[in-house]
Amino acid sequence: GSIYYVGGFIFDEAEPQVIYNTRDNKYYCVFQAKWENVDHHLIGRHIGAGGIPVSDDAFVSSFIQKDENSPALIYNSIGNEYFVVFEFDIFGDGSWNWLLGRRMSTLNDPIGNLVLVAAYGSNVYEPSAAYHPTQNQFIVSMDFDLGDAGTNFEVVGQRLGAESPVLEVSPSSLSF
Repeated sequence: GSIYYVGGFIFDEAEPQVIYNTRDNKYYCVFQAKWENVDHHLIGRHIGAGGIPVSDDAFVSSFIQKDENSPALIYNSIGNEYFVVFEFDIFGDGSWNWLLGRRMSTLNDPIGNLVLVAAYGSNVYEPSAAYHPTQNQFIVSMDFDLGDAGTNFEVVGQRLGAESPVLEVSPSSLSF
């Protein structure tokens, strides 16, 4: 097949994650990109089964205005929607990361508010996630920094109900 551009020529696109939607016969790709050459934001875009983008770029995170990195992408086959989990640098300087999530429709629209997935007493990184259709829930695993300046990590997990994951937060409540 031929090479095609997934992103819309935004600055510094990286860390793509892609998943297949079995019901709609298309792929969903999420990636980080610099917006106005400043902070990274997450962008989502649908790709048809033939490999051609079939939607415009859409912001996953609604401009939290801090760095958003390392997306993990899940397809919820029961709800026919996606769940994107990502690192969120709350101060914008690499000193403190939380994990946030966002439900996205198959039309590339956000569903509800952002979801707080993990905000332990220190940094959390590198989310990985899966969906369990029988239980209708997500599981997210992540690296958890025990507070030793990035030298002592544990892998921890968080289960989330697919219809109402943990705690919803609005972007305005995440201002620091």
